[in-house]
Amino acid sequence: MRLTRLAVFTVALLAALAFFQGQGRAADFKIAVINDQKLLTDSRAAKSITKQIEAKREGFQKEFSALEQKLREKEKSLLASKDKLKPDDFSKQRIAFQQEVADGQKKAQESRGELEQAVMSARGTLMMKIAEICRDMAKKNGYSMVITRQTVVIADDGLDITDQVLAQLDKTMTDVPMNFAKK
Repeated sequence: MRLTRLAVFTVALLAALAFFQGQGRAADFKIAVINDQKLLTDSRAAKSITKQIEAKREGFQKEFSALEQKLREKEKSLLASKDKLKPDDFSKQRIAFQQEVADGQKKAQESRGELEQAVMSARGTLMMKIAEICRDMAKKNGYSMVITRQTVVIADDGLDITDQVLAQLDKTMTDVPMNFAKK
């Protein structure tokens, strides 16, 4: 998939360059390159997202460890009372216990989904800000195109504007509040 995307992009880029050369505008065609992965890991905003994710995961871990311990104790108690209960009563308690386990698993899955949704939203916000900064830099510096490092096989280091984008991003967005909406 990534290779196909790269091939399509390369063909489109070559077609655009050929078009501009045919128009006598190749000299006006300026390209800049950004390392979006660096921006998504090294920026202050990205680090704030990572910090919030870690805090939320830690909270989930504590919550589910406590729930797991509670369920283990219930299971021991249930097994210990097996011989003291009528088979029918034991069966009812076992079914109730299994329902509690299923509810705990469902809650864990919902929490993971909630976390994934919040991460996607926060990273989307960050990517929109990066795109806005790139658009502003393209207008200011006359870039015809800003592309990501991952889509380029070889590029002159002089085309890389990642550090300038990172500096502007750190100035304008230091934090991305994450919305952990309860369902």
